[in-house]
Amino acid sequence: MKLLYTILFFLDTLALILFSYLFLKLSGSGMSEVTFAVLLLAIVICIISLIFILVHYIELPSSNSLK
Repeated sequence: MKLLYTILFFLDTLALILFSYLFLKLSGSGMSEVTFAVLLLAIVICIISLIFILVHYIELPSSNSLK
């Protein structure tokens, strides 16, 4: 289960980097209000899911305590 959370954390971090890059690149050249709202919503969702993944990862028992 820890492997799954690690992979999800990695993919979510990559998505956050991509959305932040697009947000910064498009904000310099001007973007529509819809694009602004969608990118901002995507960034917020990525941050919330990162917190969710971290909380559940921390709550998992270690492999030593299972033995």
